[in-house]
This record gives sequence, structure tokens and C-alpha cells, in this order.
Amino acid sequence: ASNLLVLPSENEGMPNVVLEAMRCGIPVLATNVGDVPVFIRDGNNGFLVSRENKREELRALLEKIFQHPEMITEMKARLQDDISKGESSSPPSKDVIEIYETLLKRRGPAGSHA
Repeated sequence: ASNLLVLPSENEGMPNVVLEAMRCGIPVLATNVGDVPVFIRDGNNGFLVSRENKREELRALLEKIFQHPEMITEMKARLQDDISKGESSSPPSKDVIEIYETLLKRRGPAGSHA
């Protein structure tokens, strides 16, 4: 139900929320810290802002996004295309999907807990 994840962190390792959002086809606007830039291709599948000028860059980017919502629509389409081709930039997502599928199989019929 989201169009954009905004994560204006001062410090990060590799936040799972970035991987989860991208795997769901949601672009990310985040601070260029930790491993975040490993997964976000600025202007392609999300946006990166510098830690030093975060406030000003966030404001400018959000204004631009509100004025040009097609930017997000295009990014979402690229992310969905990457996902459908198996080219998602979030490698751990395959492991997460396998874990969910295993848990669902163990759960049994709807409403029961095996």
C-alpha cells in the first residue's frame, strides 16, 4: 500500500526494511550510510541523500517527487520487472521467501497450527 519508503538514518548496517520494500516493488529514499548504497541505484530503484545534507536533500527530493509522481511509478515498474526476471537487488529475499514458505507448510490448513 506504499509508494515510497523513506529512511533518513544517521547510521545503518544493512536495514532489512530496505530489502523488504524493494522486494515488494517499493522504491526507497534513504541516507547514503552503511550498506544501503549497495542495493539502491540512485535514480533507478530509489534515491540516496548524503548524511551531511540530509535535511535539505530530503526536502528537495520529496518536493520533486510530489511534483513528478511518475518518477515513482517508473521506479516501481523497474523494480517489479527486476523481481519478475529474478534480478532483484536484494539477494537475501530468496532466503526470506523460503523461510515463509516453510512456515506456511508447517502451519497446515487455514486457521490451524500444526
